[in-house]
Amino acid sequence: MAFTPYTDNLFQKPDSLQGYVDLQAWIAGLHSTDPDGWLEAQRWYAKNDLFYLLNFILLDGRMLHSQEDQYPGKPYHFDDYFLQCCRTTEFHARSGTGVDASARGSAKSQIRTKALAIQLILNEPNICIMIFSVQKQLAKRHLKKIKDELQQNELLKELFPEILWANPKDETLRAAISWSLDDGICVKRQLPRGNNTVEVHDIFGGGPVGSRPDVIIADDVENSSVVNTSDAIAKLKSAFSECVSLLSAVVVTKPILIMSNTRFHPSGLVQSRIDRLQAEDPRLVRMIPAEDTTVDGDCPGGGTAIYPFTSDYLWWKYNEMEVKREYGLQFVMKYDSF
Repeated sequence: MAFTPYTDNLFQKPDSLQGYVDLQAWIAGLHSTDPDGWLEAQRWYAKNDLFYLLNFILLDGRMLHSQEDQYPGKPYHFDDYFLQCCRTTEFHARSGTGVDASARGSAKSQIRTKALAIQLILNEPNICIMIFSVQKQLAKRHLKKIKDELQQNELLKELFPEILWANPKDETLRAAISWSLDDGICVKRQLPRGNNTVEVHDIFGGGPVGSRPDVIIADDVENSSVVNTSDAIAKLKSAFSECVSLLSAVVVTKPILIMSNTRFHPSGLVQSRIDRLQAEDPRLVRMIPAEDTTVDGDCPGGGTAIYPFTSDYLWWKYNEMEVKREYGLQFVMKYDSF
């Protein structure tokens, strides 16, 4: 039975990939028969369905899986794996917090930092989002993906002209509004704010004094260099607490703190957040390995590759890593497994 996207004057979110196929076919049909209905549907799903935004509106939806022999012509993000990731991310955003410590390279940043940030902006253009990383340069990489999307995605600009600049470089320059990786980017707003829409900061800088971000996205805030001693771990946790103290519900009902980071130390910041949130509600933690070691397979850890990973890719990563323990930690998700 085909998915029904609109019943009783309410839009419905699919719960399966086939449902999204049916939904997209319905929306495509509206484009020629009911342009106003097409616009309304696209706007609703962009603002309320992260998986739809990722696959059918953002440019990420054009990405194909690189392992052509195993996944010929497969859109990379159109998979149950990412559907569940998007649903978890939505739950974390509604809950006001959550951590994803899944395997390195599992598109955590693509979904939780880029796509979620854009969706939050579409719902509340007066929002302030701060991305914190262990170095500002790392945070800039995340901002660049958001900035490029908002500059290049013509469909997104067509759907939300009241929020997004048609030509952001020129228009923000004329309006004396920031549109840079150093200072952050700002969309069209109705309220004055002391901070830009999206900013990036070094976690050890503590964030700008007097700032009141509605959302903090902690992405790449921990790596091996900042958890190599007990003093370093204490310094990292203190810096994180200082950043979190800035959170304020200015234009949202509750502030949001999202973390995306693999673990690097049993006593590190990420593990501490995992332990705390698991005790509060296990749904606030997502931690999916790259290989399932409960099922015998041909991956380096003796398990079976979990999409989007492949055995060939994981062996390549394993062979390239000089410290094999890092593979166990970053891909098998176990301490001292190698």
